[in-house]
Amino acid sequence: SSYSGNTEESLSSFKEAQIKKAKIIAISTGGALSKQVEELGLDIITIPKGLQPRAALALSFVPMIYLLKTLKLITSKTINDLTNAINLIDTKREVYNKEINENPAYYLANKIYKSLPIIYGENESTAILAVRWKGQLSENAKMLAYHNELPEMNHNEIVGWENNSNLINKISIIWLKDKDDHPRTTIRQASTKKIINNLAARHEIVSVEGTTKVDRYLNMIHMGDWLSFWCAILHGSDPTPVYKIDKLKEILSKKS
Repeated sequence: SSYSGNTEESLSSFKEAQIKKAKIIAISTGGALSKQVEELGLDIITIPKGLQPRAALALSFVPMIYLLKTLKLITSKTINDLTNAINLIDTKREVYNKEINENPAYYLANKIYKSLPIIYGENESTAILAVRWKGQLSENAKMLAYHNELPEMNHNEIVGWENNSNLINKISIIWLKDKDDHPRTTIRQASTKKIINNLAARHEIVSVEGTTKVDRYLNMIHMGDWLSFWCAILHGSDPTPVYKIDKLKEILSKKS
């Protein structure tokens, strides 16, 4: 799956899948991937163009779910969970899109937009969500952000919170929590926060509502997307263009 159909990683994966003689079904708006798939007579699901890839998560995600359902690789329960999650997101959007402090995304944006956020997740749950938050803050808000996961950061990064205090005190830590976090990691998180509590500019703990894990994960993705939007607005930046990525692609295309 590649929204543009031109990313090097997706094209490389496509070649690797051919070498392994895997069953290939592509999802893309077009580009080199679609062209190569069509030339080989393989299956492709074409999705609408015109969005930034990071804003087209649903366009890539829904066809993939439909495909898995068609191939009987997921159950109807998964579809029901996703339907319920969509209803929750529709409700939350009416909260996250308002420029008021009662909106947790806007409130958090005001807390962190002048700092360097580090998002910590849990390796069996929220770590992948921390990756998404970091990427959205970088692309939409045009601000540096970093992520790591527990317990991994306890093995190395925690020691780094010692020197360069003039830099550390400009960092905001965002702890992503889910009710299904491993109990030992929950203890680690609380203990780590206690050790570095007075070093960062602030600590913000984020958890979201939802009955199922699908509810909560998609809700947290949604909140993070709005957080990055509000950080962009507070910076006076347009969230949409990614000029540096476009420039890099232009340079790389001339060196291929």
